[in-house]
Amino acid sequence: MQTRRQSRKGIQVLELLIAFPVLFIASIAFFQFGPAMVIHEAVQSAAEESAREAAKRVGGQTVEELTEETMNDILGVHGLALGDAGIQVIIEQDDSDPDVTSEVICLGDTVIPCPVSSSITSAEEIKITIIVSMEDGMGNKVAPVPNVLKNYGIDFSQKYYEFSAIARKDS
Repeated sequence: MQTRRQSRKGIQVLELLIAFPVLFIASIAFFQFGPAMVIHEAVQSAAEESAREAAKRVGGQTVEELTEETMNDILGVHGLALGDAGIQVIIEQDDSDPDVTSEVICLGDTVIPCPVSSSITSAEEIKITIIVSMEDGMGNKVAPVPNVLKNYGIDFSQKYYEFSAIARKDS
């Protein structure tokens, strides 16, 4: 009877050695992908709401001011703002509007390239694109998502969240 108990004890240790690394990486992944999904949803929401507010264009504010204000309100909850390193907003609108001075406006971090897709189909639309870098240490800012799985091959550095929203301008 004693030999069976001792052999079972060895199997339990072996099972623990096999299962522990998997459980450890899974628990670390929770701390990587949880905040990543929160930032993902916040940036998407900020793009959509900024496009809606810029399309309304109520009052004397410019499209740039409305976009920046709306974006900072939504992303400010997560410690992000347009003035931070690693965040850029691209405003695309048709220049046939007499109040518009430029077709493409890039606000924020100039280190990030300003890609333009020009998917605006009419003068009645405005497109807002928000790009957030996952790079750690841009300026003096910590990345919005921790890069804890870098040693296990899942690296968020040099990655970007990019979301666009198109809204029809109010007449």
